[in-house]
Amino acid sequence: MSLLEIQPDGENWSIQLPEGTSITEPVFAKVYGASISDVVEAFRESLDHPIRFEPLYRALTPDDRITIVFDASIPHADVLLGELKKYLLLREIDVGALTILMNREAGAMEQQVALQKNFPELKFEILDPTDRTQMAYLATTQKGRRVYLHRSLLDADQVILVAHRGYDCLLGQTGAESNIFPLMSDSETKLALRKQLRADCPSSEPWPILEEAREVAWLLGIPFLVHVFLDSNDQITAFKTGIAESLPDIAEEFDELSHGKLASPVDAFVVNLPGNQKEFRDLAQAALSASRVLEPAGCLILLTGMTLSGEESVKRIAGYSSPREALKKLPELEESGDPQAIFCWAQAVQNRRVYLYSDLDAPMTESLFATKLENSAQLERLLQSMQQITVWNNPQQYVFEVDSASSK
Repeated sequence: MSLLEIQPDGENWSIQLPEGTSITEPVFAKVYGASISDVVEAFRESLDHPIRFEPLYRALTPDDRITIVFDASIPHADVLLGELKKYLLLREIDVGALTILMNREAGAMEQQVALQKNFPELKFEILDPTDRTQMAYLATTQKGRRVYLHRSLLDADQVILVAHRGYDCLLGQTGAESNIFPLMSDSETKLALRKQLRADCPSSEPWPILEEAREVAWLLGIPFLVHVFLDSNDQITAFKTGIAESLPDIAEEFDELSHGKLASPVDAFVVNLPGNQKEFRDLAQAALSASRVLEPAGCLILLTGMTLSGEESVKRIAGYSSPREALKKLPELEESGDPQAIFCWAQAVQNRRVYLYSDLDAPMTESLFATKLENSAQLERLLQSMQQITVWNNPQQYVFEVDSASSK
């Protein structure tokens, strides 16, 4: 017998597996380095050493009005925002000239509120995409899309974006550029973009909406982009900075670190997603990513400590009769649900055996088209018949696929 150790939501589960069971690890082109011990120093260094661009301070003048689009979900968010403010004030930028722009659709509500409380001297703007008075016309893209963005982006002399790099079902890869467009665009644009959600596996090659996001970044001028790389333990391993010209290099490096390949499909994929500062979209994206490498009769097992019972998207999914209906009615979704979360979940669970360990009771779990998992003993019984198993922590910021060359 072999032993599988898992820590769902701080618990310690020891799962006995039969002899011959293979625990398959994804293969990555590159491996994340150790987490950064001095986040402040590394962040400061990245501002002064961007990719193929001069230090940030050389692009600033004391009279500049600066808008900072800030991702409140990144680790050490308060420390990084404080260090960025300090960096700008040392360049004689007036604190009254700084605007912090955030979007409630990006999640991390508690972190956003905490930042506003910790930095009362800063002006915060929260995007409401339905409020046309917040929007201003930027330009029309090559594809003919009229781009409207939050007015503070167009009023600024310099725009700085701080965001973690990741994947999603609209752009393929996300990062600082997607925090301009479509994150800070109007509700009509976001509604139209729902028709372009995709379930296939992203890579370093830009999807059409990501190409459009890069074009919008270029149309905005020369925004300074800070990308935060996180490992599977949600620890910062690198800051990658630059302007729009650096984006292909950053996307390629991120994909080498976060795009895992397996030689063949597996019988079970166990997703372990801790509950600290996570949203339902994180779980849905992790589920979709894992489902891509399962055998047709494979088993998707989701372990999470996050609170799902109050999630609006969970309530929405529970109201549908099938994953197919959820996908069909996605264009009609109102403001109270996350379209990407619902899309990812519906794509992941349709035609799959899905088991969920969470705070939801059995009836609510079943309304999500899954079976409730109660304890480690149930998981052990479930895995007894599985020949190949993959286990991964925080897979929402990774993608997995079967290596076509190896599987032939």
